[in-house]
Amino acid sequence: HGFTSTEFHTETGPFTQVPLPGNRSSLVWVVKPETAKELAALDDAMLSLRVERQMQSMLGRVTVEPGRQIYPLSTVTPLRFAAQRVALVGEAAHVFPPIGAQGLNLGIRDIDDLVGIARENREDPGAAATLAVYDLKRRPDILARSSAVNLLNISLLSDMLPAQMARGAGLGVLGGFAP
Repeated sequence: HGFTSTEFHTETGPFTQVPLPGNRSSLVWVVKPETAKELAALDDAMLSLRVERQMQSMLGRVTVEPGRQIYPLSTVTPLRFAAQRVALVGEAAHVFPPIGAQGLNLGIRDIDDLVGIARENREDPGAAATLAVYDLKRRPDILARSSAVNLLNISLLSDMLPAQMARGAGLGVLGGFAP
């Protein structure tokens, strides 16, 4: 995998291979609930074949390890990202469909901002005023990214030509930016 994550966009949502150390990857495969049950019921050999076909054999032969899990998709955003000496980061602060590793990216920024704010307030990093700064700083980024990912997910699942064209144009623009 060369430590490169690959994401396929399908009719039901993303199919994303996430590299792990060695010749291993994690997989996020968004499917309809009935398809998830069907895939979960397959033996490891048959599921391995289905995964390999879905990823177009880009990594060669695939062998599924035991431990698959099924999670329903959801979107959750708390009213506050920090209060009462607790700051939320990562999936505790934002849950949305797994598209483009945006949850991971947001989680990294959550921690970076929290550490920076805590450094500036070493005398009491859990004080209400300090956590209010964290909440205020993270809110625009989290809400904007969550909204964008949800809109992208809706466009991915839409078979309407205008939605597909808008998605293609938007991804083209985003692809032109180095960051």
